[in-house]
Amino acid sequence: MKRAVVTVTAQAGTSAAAEYVVATLPAVPLPAEPGGVLLSQVVIDGFINYTPGTSATVVTIRVRRGTLVGTLVGVGQASTAVAGAAMAIPISAADPINVASPPAVPGQVYVVTAQQTGGAAVGTCNYAVVTATTS
Repeated sequence: MKRAVVTVTAQAGTSAAAEYVVATLPAVPLPAEPGGVLLSQVVIDGFINYTPGTSATVVTIRVRRGTLVGTLVGVGQASTAVAGAAMAIPISAADPINVASPPAVPGQVYVVTAQQTGGAAVGTCNYAVVTATTS
């Protein structure tokens, strides 16, 4: 197994309702296994400490390949929010190697995004720790 890790602090949203990138993982490395490489998936997991903006009711965290408009990995993870109250949001997504359009390993970059619903002001990612692990 190999890991790519990113830690982020103080990443404010771009508008009250827009999806924006809170963390970008570096390129995912290949594991160094004797006898060849046999990969089944890339697992992206971690947590986001997020403070929703005024009036926000839901925060949705997504993992995407490459960029803000890249392929969605797994499903968006929605969490009920209390406006202005910091919350810890766990995230997890698996990107299988054996699908019709597999990730480009080695070298696949992933981004984690946040989007709030019902907010009248931007939210802020206070802190995030996210890893991508090949297995």
